[in-house]
Order: sequence, then structure tokens, then C-alpha cells
Amino acid sequence: MNMMVSFIIGFIGIGIMVSIHELGHFLVAKAVSITVEVFAFGWGKTLVRWRRGETEFRLNMLPMGGYCRLKGSGDLKRAIDNHLDSFSFIEEGSIFAAHPFKRICTYIAGPIANILFALIVFVPFFLLGYMAPSDPNRVVVTSDYPTLFSLSSDDIVPAKAGGLLTGDTILSVDGIKTPDFQTMQEVLASRSPKTAAVFKVSRNQQELEFQATPVKEETTGRILFGLTSYVDPIVATVEPLAPETIAGLSAGDRIVSIQGLPVNNSLDISLGIENNPLEIELELIRAAGERRTITFSPYKNMDGTAQLQFTLQRSVSYHEGKTFPAALKESGKQVFATIGSTFALIPSLFTGMLRPEEVLSGPLRLSYLIGDMTNSSLQTGILNGIRMVFYLLGMVSVSLAVANLLPIPALDGGLVLLSTLELIRGRLLSPKTYLRIQTIGVYVIIVLMILAVIGDFRYFF
Repeated sequence: MNMMVSFIIGFIGIGIMVSIHELGHFLVAKAVSITVEVFAFGWGKTLVRWRRGETEFRLNMLPMGGYCRLKGSGDLKRAIDNHLDSFSFIEEGSIFAAHPFKRICTYIAGPIANILFALIVFVPFFLLGYMAPSDPNRVVVTSDYPTLFSLSSDDIVPAKAGGLLTGDTILSVDGIKTPDFQTMQEVLASRSPKTAAVFKVSRNQQELEFQATPVKEETTGRILFGLTSYVDPIVATVEPLAPETIAGLSAGDRIVSIQGLPVNNSLDISLGIENNPLEIELELIRAAGERRTITFSPYKNMDGTAQLQFTLQRSVSYHEGKTFPAALKESGKQVFATIGSTFALIPSLFTGMLRPEEVLSGPLRLSYLIGDMTNSSLQTGILNGIRMVFYLLGMVSVSLAVANLLPIPALDGGLVLLSTLELIRGRLLSPKTYLRIQTIGVYVIIVLMILAVIGDFRYFF
């Protein structure tokens, strides 16, 4: 049931984003006197249709976006059928009758609409207060768990290089007190990334001082120190009817080992299920001091990985939302940071750092991930759920804008490139050239969709 709800939420979210994109094309096309023949909500069989002026509006069966069909296909077909080297007759309102600058405005309006929408929905995301974990200021150095953080022996982990150890309690950073891990993150994020941070730590009842200079992650541009929170392995909740519940796991139990390996924090548990075991053995200390061992077969995700059906105890605190001016400023920063990080992923496809199926998500996987994240957030509180909806709508909207701006035939970026070329030449390209470019565009889109479907197949099966 949760999976079905996740898919439905995801489909609706993607549908909204694509409709916003197509609405951008529609509004600007009408403004520059380009005829919109069809504006459709959704794909597939048409359920309801109505006409207003020159445009037919359709409500289709599948809520996966929509499309905006501009007038001009008849002009191209007529020229091709008659083997013409140029457009001898162009109908009024056709895309080919419009000045190249007007066409550029129409094509680019879709991505701009998505970016503007993202700017709008990120504002309430920052305005709303929210409940968030408030972990102790005790840390784990990521180099102690290289497989979990995809680290190699050549990777530089600033925290380790600076002398920090897993289990250290961070008292302050650059002289600013850090009473919890989240405060420490905020301090590190607000400081200059080019200089070393000074950490004052408590270790074995001694106060020590260390310095660590951050590194920049190549794919995302994030500044990293190699620290994460140290969460004690004490059970908070267990899902009803989960294998763990049936085996006897309950709230208050402390996990001391998994698969025979000692457990000191939550990452040790993740390490214990890293190889997707068919059976999991946990050694526990009950709240009353009793020691016992339980064994169970874990629940498997759609991608085949083992998923534990319990949570660990973590403090939660309420965080006030930002003022409107601050939220507006943060919204702009979020949009431009997302645009930058999305474009930064593209070179990794050509350098081999990432496989195409790892970056490209098909509609099924994208819908599921959007819906699952929203559904999970709603379960932690209505405000958290609403914030997650705004956040995901903004992120998907920006991603859709960036993807369509790529200079690929049949995408908005490719059409903008063609119109720019015609603006420079002072005349239209030949009908045969348009047909060849459209054909290439269709093949490129098919290849991208195949790669996305392969990625979805690998993820789910």
C-alpha cells in the first residue's frame, strides 16, 4: 500500500512540473502570436477535450505531465512531401512564420517557467518551521567506514588528516560552541571553505585542539570534512508485524553486535547488512539488563537490498522558519546551487566517473523516489511532509529546466540553438535539414530513455 501511495504522489508531482513547463511555452507562444494547436494535461487516451479559440485543450488518462503542440508540422510535411528545398508556403501562426527571436523566447519559456516555479516553492520550504534530529556533538570519522562512504585509500579525509577520531565530542569550531551535531554542521557550512577549521574536542576527559582543511567533492562541489553523527544503537521503534518484531526486538533494546561484529554506533549496523544477508543475527541488551540474541530474515527493498524495520533513539528539536526576506534569499541560493550541481554532473557522464543509468532516472523510479520521500516525511509530522513536498517540487522543477536546456535536438536547448543559427543566417534552414535534425533528436531521446529504463530495471530488480 505504501508503495502504491508513493507512486501516486510521485506521478502527480512530475505531472505538475511538466505542466508548469508546458504552460511556459503556451503563454509565451500566445504572446508572440504563435498558434498553439493542442495543450494537453497528461498522456495517453483523451478523457475530456474542449476548444477555446484556436487551441484544443485535452485531459488525458495518464497524469505524467503533458504537452504543448505548436502550429507548424503541416508546413514541414507539405514541404517534405513536395520535395522542396525551402518553405514555399507557411501558414499564419506557424512556428516557421515567427521571427527566430520569438521562437527562442517560446522555446526557453518552458525552462524559465520551471526555474521561476522553483523560486516560488522553495520560499515556503524555508518559511515553515520543522522538527529535525538533534544529535549529540559526538562524531564519526568517515574514513573508519570506507565502504559505506565509497572512499578509497587515495581519498583525503580532512578530519582524519587533522587528527580527529571517531567518538570525539566536538565542543567548538573556530571558537563557536557546538552543543549538538546540527549546530556544528551549520557553523562549518557558514565559514570560508578555503581555510582550516579549528576543532576543540573532548577525548578521554581531556580537551584537545585540532585543525582540518576541507576538500571539495568533484561531482557536486560540496565542501567536506569527513564527519558524520555518532548515533547510539538503542532501538526507538519497531514496525508492527516486521520480522524484527516477530523475532522479539523491542524499544529500549541496545544492539551490541550484528552478525557477530561489535556495534558501537548506527554505522556499525549499516556495515553489518552491507552484503544483503539472508539472515540477520543481533545480540541485544534489554532495558532490564538481560542479554539475548535474536535471528530473523530481513525485509527486502525493491532493489533487493536488506532494509531494517526499526529506528534508533534520536533527540528531536523544533527549528523556527526563516523570515520572508531570508526565505526569498535562501530560495534563490538553493535554485542556483541546484542548477550548478546538476550541470556539474554532466561531465562525469563523459569522463566515466558515473554511468548514464546512475544519473538518468526513468519515470517509474523518479515517481517512486519522490513519493517515497514525501510519504516518509509525512509520517514524521504534517509540517515535515509539507516542507518535503515543496522541496521535491522545487528540485524536480530545476532538474527538468536544466535537462531541457541541454543542446540536444528535439529538446528546448537544441531548438534554441537552431533558432539562434537562423537568426545569424537571416533565413530558415531547409525542410530536409529540419527533418534530419528531428530524426536525430528522436533517436537521442530513445537512447536516453533506454538508459533510464535500464537504470530503473537495475534499481527495482
